[in-house]
Amino acid sequence: MRGFEEIYFLLVPPFLQTPLSSLPALLEQTDASHPFIVLCPHRQQYASLSIGSFHGRVIIFSPEIISEILSSNGSRSREAFRRPIRNQIDAIRLHPFNTTQPATGEMFFGRQEELNMLQTNEAAGFLITGPSRTGKTSLVQQYLQICRRGKNPHTRNVFYLDLQVCAHLDEDRIARVFAMGIRDVPGITDRIQFSELRSFLCSIVHKVKEPLEIIIDEADAVCHTDLLLTVAEFAVSSGNRVIVVGRGAVRQFWRKHQASSFGRLHEIRFQALSADEAWQLFLRPIEALGLRVETPEETKQTLLRYTSRNPHLVQGCAQLVVRQASTTNTCTITPSMLAPTDESFRDFSLLRTQLEDVHSDLARFAAVEVLKHSQEGLQVPTLIRAALCERGLACTMTEIYDACDDLVVNWLLGWEHANYAPPRWDLFKTAQHHRDYLDGVQRECLERLKARGR
Repeated sequence: MRGFEEIYFLLVPPFLQTPLSSLPALLEQTDASHPFIVLCPHRQQYASLSIGSFHGRVIIFSPEIISEILSSNGSRSREAFRRPIRNQIDAIRLHPFNTTQPATGEMFFGRQEELNMLQTNEAAGFLITGPSRTGKTSLVQQYLQICRRGKNPHTRNVFYLDLQVCAHLDEDRIARVFAMGIRDVPGITDRIQFSELRSFLCSIVHKVKEPLEIIIDEADAVCHTDLLLTVAEFAVSSGNRVIVVGRGAVRQFWRKHQASSFGRLHEIRFQALSADEAWQLFLRPIEALGLRVETPEETKQTLLRYTSRNPHLVQGCAQLVVRQASTTNTCTITPSMLAPTDESFRDFSLLRTQLEDVHSDLARFAAVEVLKHSQEGLQVPTLIRAALCERGLACTMTEIYDACDDLVVNWLLGWEHANYAPPRWDLFKTAQHHRDYLDGVQRECLERLKARGR
């Protein structure tokens, strides 16, 4: 149970009519993960209530708190509501920071330009690319919620499909997964062939009598098939729309098929949050927990340095300081609380995985070259070309730019303001402690590149 929204607004049972003597029995019969807010409007009730072993799960609102909530307005009323919750439940259970799930509600920060583009741009389709955990799924989920609330200006029927399960399926099985995600018709969608997919989509348009908008998430999983080409051609040629979300494989597929309908999708290329967005993602939930940042500017700069403004690293830092504040029983956040991040974010297995995930020896060579140099002032394509020339190898600038794009979607290079930027901070720092490993990787790449006559 995490997230103050769940506690504040979803889990308030009608205890005004419940005899307080029956509270322990009722709690034992209910899900232990759900907190209860108990309203005690009468002083005698409040004085006699004992929660015993249910401390940390039961939140008691005294008569004074109830009176303050009812007599206040706006932010004062909300603060009066939050105060007893913060006082009676550990901040570790309350904080909303989550590095494994899409950001929703008040935890969705930034990306307003991209969200506005999806809402207002009449393009037939978009390709949203970027590294994992940068907020791509959060963005399309936010857009999906806007559409479902009836605020979609395109007045289309919107369908969201996560195709991650399709990575090892053939075309016909992928077509069935796709079709069932649009409309599950027993006896039809579970038997559909890939060759029938376009006519199936046309039949759906005919039935709903409105254009479709299809959001395909984790599209890298289907790049070994022509699914994206088929869906994009259907959308572009018939007034429908497709939004494709993915990382490196889907971007390479898009570049390879520039002459197709899929290649004409408008690319939204993700980059890090702005400095203010990253800071607000950290600060606002921290303050909602009743914690205070002692030196905001110093803490902000430390946070930005450790996270490279990547949202899941920002949330990881926030989790760390909330845990420290709870352990030390303090309400004050200081820059020194972020210091353990320097060590905890160094993950050699992550560095190795990212290097293994790039698609070519040229890209892997380029990654090592970037990681071995300073983060500041990198003219990356020029740097890589010079390093290749020193070793007697020649590549076209197109090949080098393709390699750089591969690094971007694997966190090994940044992308800001339509230009390459330093790699993610934690990967760069980890790399400095494993130079022998990097040298070995680069030697192997060079041997294979020379063997292929580069």
